[in-house]
Amino acid sequence: MLGQHAEMRATIARATELIGRVRAGEPVRLALQETLGALADAAHAHNAREEELLRDIIPTVDAWGPARATVMDEQHTLEHQALHAALEAGVRDGDASCDAAEGLLARMLRHMEREEEAVLSEEVLRDDSVITHYFGG
Repeated sequence: MLGQHAEMRATIARATELIGRVRAGEPVRLALQETLGALADAAHAHNAREEELLRDIIPTVDAWGPARATVMDEQHTLEHQALHAALEAGVRDGDASCDAAEGLLARMLRHMEREEEAVLSEEVLRDDSVITHYFGG
C-alpha cells in the first residue's frame, strides 16, 4: 500500500507540473485531464485494496481501532467525491480551476500522510500486542 502511495505521489507531482504549464499558457490540458484520470483510477484501486486488507484488522489493533476504521472510511468517501468533482469540472483556462485542482492534490497528499501515520505505520500494524519501548528502551 505504501508503494501505491509512492506511485500516487509521483502522479500528483506530474499533475502539479502540468498545472504550472497550463497556467503558463501551454496546450497541455488534455495531458492534465489524463493525469488526473489516472490518479482517480489509482486512488480508487488503492482505497478498495486498503479497505479489503484492513477492514477487519484496523478495528482490533488498539483501543482507537474502531475510530481509525471510521476515519479511514470517511476519508475515502470524501476523497472519491473530490476527485470525481475535479474530473467533471476539468481544468479550464481560468486560474480558479487550477487552484481547485491544486487544492485537491494537496488534500490528497495530506490524506496519505495522515493515513500512513494513523493506519499504516509499523506501530499500528505490528504483530505483537506488547509495546516494549514505553520508556525509550
